[in-house]
Amino acid sequence: MEHAHATFRLARAAAPLSDTAIHSTDSEAIILYRQETWDESIRAFERLLAEFPEAQAAAEATYHIGLCHERAGRVRDAMAAFKATIRRFPETMWASMAAEHERNLR
Repeated sequence: MEHAHATFRLARAAAPLSDTAIHSTDSEAIILYRQETWDESIRAFERLLAEFPEAQAAAEATYHIGLCHERAGRVRDAMAAFKATIRRFPETMWASMAAEHERNLR
């Protein structure tokens, strides 16, 4: 996995505003999520949102931030991220899934 992280960092450094940088940032965040490193994953998703707020992956990143908080037992933070997903991306499947998680956390 460290090799993948290094490759993603190189891709971002070579073309920091490219689609490759967006996909690299998103892929790194997903890998961290799958490794269940919740705080690192949140930071990676937040980096994607900060650097590429209009990226196609923004809705998914916001939703995954909620999942990370939920898995880490931070219900209030999870609810906030799910509500942000619903508010910012209402017509997406990510908003629908966030709404379901939000209902289950109440």
